[in-house]
Parts: sequence; structure tokens; C-alpha cells
Amino acid sequence: MNKKIFLSFLGLFLILIAGFVSAGDLTISDTVNTVGASVNPAGTIQGSFKVNNVNTVESITNIDLSSTTFTTGSNTIPSSAIVFSPDPISSIAASGSQSVSFTITMPTNQIPGTYTGTITASDLLQNSTTTPVSFTVNTLQKLTITDRSTSNPLALTSEDDNTVSGTFTIKNDGNVDLTFSDSSITHNVDLDDGDGHNMTLSFTSIPTSLTPGSSDAITVTANIPNRMQIGTYSGDVTAASGSANANFTLEISVQPEVCKDGPVGELEINIDDPDNGDEFAPGETIDIEVSVENNDNDEMDVGVTAFLYNIDEDDNIVEEDSEVIEIGDSDEETFDFELKLPFDGGLDEGDNFKLFVKAFEDGDEDSNCAQDNIDIEIKREKHDVRVDDVSLSPSVASCGDGVEARIDVLNVGSSDEDDVYVQLKNSELGLDEKSEIFDLDSGNDKDNDFSTSILFNVPEDTDEKEYQIETVVYYDDGDEKSSKFVTLSVEDCDGDNGTTTPPPAAASKAEIEVVATSIGAKDNTFSIPVKVTNKDENQATYVVEMANIGDWADSVNEKTLTLNKDQASTVYFYVKASKDIYGKQSATLNVKDQGTGKVVATQTLTLDLGEKPGEPIVPAEESLWGRIKGYFSDSTSGTNGTVFWIILDVVLVVVAIVFIKILFTRKKKD
Repeated sequence: MNKKIFLSFLGLFLILIAGFVSAGDLTISDTVNTVGASVNPAGTIQGSFKVNNVNTVESITNIDLSSTTFTTGSNTIPSSAIVFSPDPISSIAASGSQSVSFTITMPTNQIPGTYTGTITASDLLQNSTTTPVSFTVNTLQKLTITDRSTSNPLALTSEDDNTVSGTFTIKNDGNVDLTFSDSSITHNVDLDDGDGHNMTLSFTSIPTSLTPGSSDAITVTANIPNRMQIGTYSGDVTAASGSANANFTLEISVQPEVCKDGPVGELEINIDDPDNGDEFAPGETIDIEVSVENNDNDEMDVGVTAFLYNIDEDDNIVEEDSEVIEIGDSDEETFDFELKLPFDGGLDEGDNFKLFVKAFEDGDEDSNCAQDNIDIEIKREKHDVRVDDVSLSPSVASCGDGVEARIDVLNVGSSDEDDVYVQLKNSELGLDEKSEIFDLDSGNDKDNDFSTSILFNVPEDTDEKEYQIETVVYYDDGDEKSSKFVTLSVEDCDGDNGTTTPPPAAASKAEIEVVATSIGAKDNTFSIPVKVTNKDENQATYVVEMANIGDWADSVNEKTLTLNKDQASTVYFYVKASKDIYGKQSATLNVKDQGTGKVVATQTLTLDLGEKPGEPIVPAEESLWGRIKGYFSDSTSGTNGTVFWIILDVVLVVVAIVFIKILFTRKKKD
């Protein structure tokens, strides 16, 4: 080859070579946290460094950042644990640099030790530079409870003389093995009911050790003795190993029997109304709404039972059943019914009360039963005295007979009541009798009731029919009153009046209850729910009627009920008031024995039809005298009125003088 040509090619090659950076043109400097940092498992290390272009002529492009696996012995942390920003570096100018930050995230439960690795910066032309990285993963003992906490307690529910169990799960969230023994689980739950009864707690299935990341379930069992007081016993349970510990709240509810065999099967129940902590007064009605879900694969006939329980007295106060409803598989139904609180019977407002409900498969509670409960507060009115019961002996009398009214009065208010008395009233019988004066302790005390008797005679000229006797109790210094009605039947007045008194009639077989004694109308139409309870020993058929409404409303049909012993049912009367009828109107509800036709229960209620619309008052035309008098009248002062009377007096004097002058003038002419 020609020597000149060879030298030309060599020069061109050297020129081309000069256009590329050298392999040593990349360096890393200003490193932060690349050596000597320490971190816990699942923690992070933040660091930074600079990538420098030491070439003074050319820029470097497309610089990639990477890392090796970090290792200590056989334990590793993958290179994916580190993240660079920016990555890649698009370009570094000649003699320039680029700052890079990085984050290394430790895997959970990473084994402790000092880990080493290398960070590399390289471009497409094989220019590269490295820097070492080392850090220490600390030893961490960490224990967690995965399914329970102080805000999500483990709740165990059972009756007395029984055992109940539940589980909680512990997990090793550290990076060293944890060891356990029976003493590793402790608690501070108060297991004493204060009345000499103590339950016991035991913990089983405790693991001997847990490797990092592993978990295990522990069983807690409460052994509840016979006659353990009703209530909730709670405290914290703590699991510990070495320096690691975790805790949760345990609640053990000892309650009366709700589901016979405890919650079982595929039903779920939730109390929608009332709310937890709602207040109610004695005699008030609790409207209950519960939702029940059937999680079974088949439809199910479901009933709901609710009862109010006095926790302090261990006493079931009142109980009520709903109707039975068919619920399809995977469907939900709402049950609405009422629970009427008694006026007395252990409703001390200082006690604790719970409303328990259960949903069960009708006829197979052992297979499907769910339960729920909420707290209820009893709050008494300050002044509240009721006529608890009134009975007449005899309840069927003849003209001239003597009748004894036996009256039970109950104070359900929170205050003592002095100078209380009862009045017996019926205008048709001319009845207006008062009892003796007596005192009542507050509704929270035992001496909150009183019984008295009032005697009266049926007048000789009384018509044969039924009479509503009103019993009124006056209290709070006579400022307040309440009343109750009882029926007296007057018969056989054509016979031997007053000579004999028939024996007292049998006790009433039924109880009648209206949701409210004063019911407001809407568009002069209203619905009246009437609950009837059979108190006879046998099945009985009753006729329920609404009487004494013909002069202000359309008549309504009778209702017939057949009830077993202690069975209750509700009928509804839909009443349409006549036009142009206003104010409060009364009606009488009677329950009659279908066989004998005798009235066995009665109640009078008041229905408010609203006030009559007012008519504009048109003033009469004022007379001239009135206008004159009004002119001289002043509502703010008596000045004009006085002027009027002075002027009137002067006018009268002048008229009198003129009249006298006329008389005397006539006499002179004669």
C-alpha cells in the first residue's frame, strides 16, 4: 500500500477515535448513605450520589443506573429493592454532573445482618463507574395480633353455667424467631361478679415458636359458673415473647337465654330501631324494627322475639313475639312490632337494661337462631301517677244496688307525691265520689302504690244499659290528673230492685290496649290499632266494637278474634269522620265474650278532629250616639271622655231651662 495513503487512513482513524469519550469519562462522587446505614425490616434507606462526566469536550448520553443483589452470607436482598431517580440519565454535558437519589426498601421479615452490594452507572459505549453500598438490617422482635384489637374486641357471649370459646391470631412480624409458653398469654379481665361467683379463662393451642412472617391461632375459653351475674366482663389480653408484645380487648357477655342453644345456623339479625342507648318511660311503647337475613340455600319461615331485661335484677321485664314471615334463600326481610313497657315491674331508672332480640326458624330453633342486643335507658317523668286498675263489685248491677269500686293507683314518676286522691265520676248516674287523701313514694321506691275503695248506689230510675265509670287520680298538688274507665252494666231494673245484690261477676277475661288515648286525624280519617289479650284459662272468641261514634263519624264493623290463653292480637278500626265535625270527640271500645255477649273489657279514647276554621267578625254599624261618644273617648287619657260628659250636662241644663220657661210663659197667657 502506498505510504501516503496508509498515513491518510491512520490520521482519519485517529480523528474518529478522538470523537469518542474514553472509558474513564464517568465517575461517581458525593455519595450519601451508601455505606454504614442501618434499617429495620420493612424500613427504607434514603441516599444520593453524583454521576460525573470528566470529558471536557463531549457530552455523555443514555446513562443507565443499576445495582447488584445485596448479600450477607446466604441471605439476599434483590436488586429490585433499590429505586433511582432519575433513571436513566438522558445526558450529562462535558465536564458536567447529574445528582441521583435512591431509596432501598427492606423486605418484611428480612433476616438481620450487614448487606453489601454495588451501584453502577454505564452508557451504551461501555463507559461505566461503580460505588460500593453497605447497610445493616437490625434485629427486630415484633409481634402482632392480626384479627383483634382494642377497638375491635373479641366478643364472647353465653349464659351462666356454660363455657364459650373464641380465637385470636398472633403473627411474627419481626426478623428473628419468637418463642412462647403458657405464661406468654396474660390478661386483666375482671372475672368476679361481686357476688361470690368467678369465671375462669384458659388459653390453648399456644405455639412453641414462630418463624419470621408466620402466624398461628390461639383459643380462649371462658368457663362461666352457675348464677354468674348478668353483665359484660371485659379487659385486655396480652401476648408476649421477649421484648415483643401485642394486646387486644376481650369482652365476655353473660346474658339470659336468648337462643336455646346459642347462635346457630344461617340467620343474621340486626336491630335497626331503637338505637343503642335510647330512653323510654314506664308505660311507653317501644317500636321495634329488625332486619333478618337468610343465608341458607332454602327458604325459611322465621319469627322474631324481643324482650327487655333488667341486668341488675336478672329479670325479664316484658316479652313480645312478631308474626312469622317466610324469607327466601339469600333474602332479607324487615320485622316491625311493638313492646309495651309496664308501669311498674322492676323499671328502676338506676338499673341497667338491655333489649334482646332473636330470629329463629319457626319450629326448628335448634338449627337456626341468631341474636342481637342493645342497651336501653329507663327515664321517668318527674310527676306521673296512673290509675293502675279499677274493678267493680258487682260489675253487673240492678237499680238500687250498692257497688264497690276497688282502685289501684301507681306512681311511676321520679318524685314523691303528697295529698293524692281519687274521684269516681259518671254524670248519668249522678256519681261524683272522692276517696281519702294519701301519699305515694316515687316510682323507684317500693311504696309507690296505693289501693282504695269507693262505695256508691245505682239510682232507682237508672236505664238498663252499660255505663262508663271514669276514675280520675289527682296529683302534683292537684295540678295534674290521669284517668281510666271501667264499665258498669245495669240490668233487671223491673225486678226486686235493691233487695238483693247479685254476686260479684267473674274477673275480666280480656285486656284491651290502644296505642294512644288521643289520636290526631288526617283529612278527618284515622286508623286506630286495638290490641286484645286473652286472659282466660281457655281459648276464647271475642267481638271488638267501637261504640258511641254515630253522631260524628260513620259506623265501623265489629272485629272478631279467637285467641288462645295469653295470646294477643291487634285489630284496626278505620274511621271516617263526618263533614263539619271538629274538636275532640270520644269513642268507646268494648270487648265482648262472643258466647255470652258480656263486655269483658272496655276503654274510652279521645280523637282530635282539629279546630273549626275561624269566621271573620263583621262589626255592627255604629250609631250616631256611639260615634259622638267615641269621638269624645280617648284610650290613652280620660280627657275627651270628661269633656263629653261636661258638654252633655250643659246641654241638659239648657234644655231644662227652656222647658221651664215654656211652662211659665203659658201660665201668664191664661
